[in-house]
Amino acid sequence: MTFNHECYRKLDYVLLTKGIMVRLIMDMNTNKLIKITEFFKDLI
Repeated sequence: MTFNHECYRKLDYVLLTKGIMVRLIMDMNTNKLIKITEFFKDLI
């Protein structure tokens, strides 16, 4: 999953900063990445 962030000053909506956060899901037993759809399917 990738999240894009933007922070604005409340007073005049001037853009102060931008950021990107990439989240990965790893199987702790095998140390391999798992597809996010597989991860959530197991939780439901």
